[in-house]
Amino acid sequence: MAPETRLSRRSFLSLAGAVGLAAPAAVATARAGATPRASALPLALVYLGPACDPGCAFSIGDILASGPSPMRVLYCGPDGDVPITAATLARASLYVQPGGGGDDYDAAWRLVQPKAALLRGWVRSGGRYLGICMGGYMAGHGPGYDLLPGNSWEWTGTPGASVTGLDPAVVTVNWAGEDRQVFYQDGPCFTLRPGRGGRVLATYDDGRPAAVVAPCGKGRVLACGVHPEADPSWYEGLAISPPARGTLDLARAMVAEVHR
Repeated sequence: MAPETRLSRRSFLSLAGAVGLAAPAAVATARAGATPRASALPLALVYLGPACDPGCAFSIGDILASGPSPMRVLYCGPDGDVPITAATLARASLYVQPGGGGDDYDAAWRLVQPKAALLRGWVRSGGRYLGICMGGYMAGHGPGYDLLPGNSWEWTGTPGASVTGLDPAVVTVNWAGEDRQVFYQDGPCFTLRPGRGGRVLATYDDGRPAAVVAPCGKGRVLACGVHPEADPSWYEGLAISPPARGTLDLARAMVAEVHR
């Protein structure tokens, strides 16, 4: 669920201390490009803590803070700028649960479970939730935030899946009718109950849903099993190469879909 060669939380904190960098919250704010003008933009909260990989959080944060419809980004949670509270969520229009956090889903879930009821209530009252990889698993209910009108499941190793192991891979998904190659590492697939307004955005090569979007009360949830936010740095030191076309357009489309 988290690329083992990516920057881990421990190595990030060690590096920051070794070279005299600012604390993670200050680094996160700087990466988000906080400026006086940015304070007028809609606020996106991106989880940063032991239930994610910092690199995954920063990658999606950079995309949210740039592009045709930029957002102001704050990292929330144990290692972020702000805590996850009702007051913090009330200021936000989007919450992102990034990928990473290791291969033990139950352990990662226990880290965020104390905030589950709060986050679920915020989404059902009109908030937007974007879950990528680990965050996609958490959109389900096995256990999870219980936001989807359906559930999330491990795709790796399922009958027909083209990926059988936990190493990083590039998989082909059909996104909005077009075959695209995207970074993948042990992400989920999804089921949607019919008649509940959910929609499949992308499918794996075996036809199982790789990304879905659905209403959740007055809010909206998008869960994705692959990593369209992955930039070329993710592939450094790996035995796989980044897609020639890149996937930034998919990441921006994903954000636009959940935030509309």
